[in-house]
Amino acid sequence: MEQREREDVLIQFANHSCSVLVATDVAARGLDIHALDLVVNAHISPNADTHLHRIGRTGRQGATGHAITFVTEDELFRKKRIEEVSAQRF
Repeated sequence: MEQREREDVLIQFANHSCSVLVATDVAARGLDIHALDLVVNAHISPNADTHLHRIGRTGRQGATGHAITFVTEDELFRKKRIEEVSAQRF
Protein backbone atom coordinates (compact mmCIF):
# COMPACT_ATOMS: atom_id res chain seq x y z
CA MET A 1 0.00 0.00 0.00
CA GLU A 2 1.31 3.43 -0.91
CA GLN A 3 1.93 5.99 1.85
CA ARG A 4 -0.90 8.22 0.62
CA GLU A 5 -3.32 5.29 0.75
CA ARG A 6 -2.24 4.51 4.31
CA GLU A 7 -2.84 8.12 5.32
CA ASP A 8 -6.30 8.08 3.72
CA VAL A 9 -7.22 4.88 5.57
CA LEU A 10 -6.06 6.35 8.88
CA ILE A 11 -8.19 9.44 8.30
CA GLN A 12 -11.21 7.23 7.55
CA PHE A 13 -10.56 5.20 10.70
CA ALA A 14 -10.15 8.32 12.84
CA ASN A 15 -13.38 9.76 11.41
CA HIS A 16 -15.20 6.46 12.06
CA SER A 17 -15.85 6.01 8.34
CA CYS A 18 -14.43 2.51 8.79
CA SER A 19 -14.48 0.55 12.02
CA VAL A 20 -11.64 -1.94 11.54
CA LEU A 21 -7.97 -1.25 10.93
CA VAL A 22 -5.46 -4.03 10.30
CA ALA A 23 -1.82 -3.11 10.87
CA THR A 24 1.57 -4.76 11.22
CA ASP A 25 3.85 -3.99 14.17
CA VAL A 26 5.89 -1.70 11.92
CA ALA A 27 2.83 0.32 10.92
CA ALA A 28 1.42 0.33 14.44
CA ARG A 29 4.54 2.00 15.86
CA GLY A 30 3.59 5.26 14.20
CA LEU A 31 -0.12 5.21 14.99
CA ASP A 32 -1.64 7.60 17.50
CA ILE A 33 -5.34 6.85 17.52
CA HIS A 34 -7.55 8.24 20.27
CA ALA A 35 -10.58 6.47 21.74
CA LEU A 36 -9.48 3.02 20.63
CA ASP A 37 -11.45 0.54 22.71
CA LEU A 38 -10.33 -2.80 21.28
CA VAL A 39 -7.08 -4.32 19.99
CA VAL A 40 -7.08 -7.87 18.62
CA ASN A 41 -3.73 -9.60 18.22
CA ALA A 42 -3.86 -12.41 15.65
CA HIS A 43 -0.80 -13.90 17.35
CA ILE A 44 1.24 -13.13 20.42
CA SER A 45 4.11 -10.69 20.11
CA PRO A 46 7.67 -12.02 20.02
CA ASN A 47 8.60 -10.02 23.14
CA ALA A 48 7.04 -8.16 26.05
CA ASP A 49 7.94 -4.69 24.78
CA THR A 50 6.14 -5.22 21.47
CA HIS A 51 3.14 -6.78 23.18
CA LEU A 52 2.79 -3.96 25.69
CA HIS A 53 3.12 -1.44 22.87
CA ARG A 54 0.34 -3.18 20.94
CA ILE A 55 -2.13 -3.36 23.81
CA GLY A 56 -1.18 0.09 25.05
CA ARG A 57 -3.08 1.53 22.10
CA THR A 58 -6.37 0.89 23.90
CA GLY A 59 -7.84 2.36 27.06
CA ARG A 60 -5.76 5.52 27.06
CA GLN A 61 -6.31 8.49 29.35
CA GLY A 62 -8.53 6.62 31.77
CA ALA A 63 -10.82 5.19 29.09
CA THR A 64 -11.88 1.55 29.18
CA GLY A 65 -10.19 -0.67 26.64
CA HIS A 66 -9.77 -4.34 25.88
CA ALA A 67 -7.09 -6.41 24.21
CA ILE A 68 -7.60 -9.91 22.87
CA THR A 69 -4.58 -12.03 22.00
CA PHE A 70 -4.77 -15.39 20.28
CA VAL A 71 -2.08 -17.73 21.61
CA THR A 72 -1.20 -21.16 20.25
CA GLU A 73 0.13 -23.92 22.45
CA ASP A 74 3.58 -23.40 20.92
CA GLU A 75 3.49 -19.72 21.99
CA LEU A 76 2.60 -20.28 25.65
CA PHE A 77 6.21 -19.66 26.69
CA ARG A 78 5.94 -16.13 25.24
CA LYS A 79 2.70 -15.51 27.11
CA LYS A 80 4.33 -16.59 30.37
CA ARG A 81 7.35 -14.34 29.78
CA ILE A 82 5.17 -11.32 28.96
CA GLU A 83 3.12 -11.92 32.12
CA GLU A 84 6.32 -12.06 34.18
CA VAL A 85 7.75 -8.86 32.69
CA SER A 86 4.49 -6.90 32.83
CA ALA A 87 3.17 -8.30 36.14
CA GLN A 88 -0.17 -8.73 34.35
CA ARG A 89 -2.04 -11.92 33.52
CA PHE A 90 -4.00 -12.44 30.34
